[in-house]
Amino acid sequence: AYRLEHNGVAVVYATDHEPGKVDLDRALCDLAHDAHLFISDAQFTPEELAVPGAAGAARGHGSWDASVRLAREAEVKNLVLFHHHPARADEEIDRLLASAREVFPATCAAAEGMMIDAEPDRVHLWALHGRRGQRVSLPMAVQVEATREGSPLRHPAHLKDIGFQGAYFLSPESYEREQPLSVEITWPGEERAFRRTEDEGLVRLRGTVARIDPKASNGGWTGIGVTFTESFTIDVLPLPGGGNGRGDPDAD
Repeated sequence: AYRLEHNGVAVVYATDHEPGKVDLDRALCDLAHDAHLFISDAQFTPEELAVPGAAGAARGHGSWDASVRLAREAEVKNLVLFHHHPARADEEIDRLLASAREVFPATCAAAEGMMIDAEPDRVHLWALHGRRGQRVSLPMAVQVEATREGSPLRHPAHLKDIGFQGAYFLSPESYEREQPLSVEITWPGEERAFRRTEDEGLVRLRGTVARIDPKASNGGWTGIGVTFTESFTIDVLPLPGGGNGRGDPDAD
């Protein structure tokens, strides 16, 4: 854990703290005392930490409940819950945040792109882009390309949803975390009749594997979450009329 102080503002960043050891809990409480901003590990729920052998047991991480209790005891001004579990959906984090705010109202959940402006008399937090509305359900067949043991691998998969930063699909194949791959999407519909080439209307999205859910479907397929690193369109999909693709060669 680190405590940074500058111009009358104290920020405490505490990661990988598993609660329950009195001396370590007390040391962190002393470090965070009266901080303007306390950024605390909240990867698990208290239920996950309490069950022996559960996903959160003895994993070296904390819970939102322990972070809230420590924030109150340390008399911090604002609490930021972070180090969310990789498998935690946005909706789940929203529910955990609501529970945390019932105990400690000055709580927020960290999100990618969040900015924090801290001054002695105020702390403002905002995100460059809102989460809601960026991910859309898009169930359709896609093709996935990857490399396994130096050999190319190509197979069909079922896309579930897609957003600006990544996608989630079901695959009959398994992958490793951080493995690079590409997802090919051919837009369906009547527009297919207007393609000039085989690749027209084909979009290839390149990324790396960030999430793996074994047997995520009834058919035993694996759920794969991908974070995009690069994307490009081989060709735009023209509309009837040709020209500039808007149906009117002379349109402004």
